[in-house]
Amino acid sequence: MFYAATRVERAAAEYLAGGVLGAEDVAALRTAVNAACRALGSGGRAAPAVKLCDAWGIPDHLLEAPIAFDWRKL
Repeated sequence: MFYAATRVERAAAEYLAGGVLGAEDVAALRTAVNAACRALGSGGRAAPAVKLCDAWGIPDHLLEAPIAFDWRKL
């Protein structure tokens, strides 16, 4: 849903011009997208990656695979 919201936000001018969205709708959309970005970025530097992996349901055994590490140091 987040990706879709960012795409709609990007095309907000066209939706406004076409009468599909009103100014209040665009303002609410922008507020929701900004809140989602803040929530994704909270919790430190690695938090967004952890949240995305959790959202995609990537199993821990794949996250701990050698390819998940810095292969240059191996």
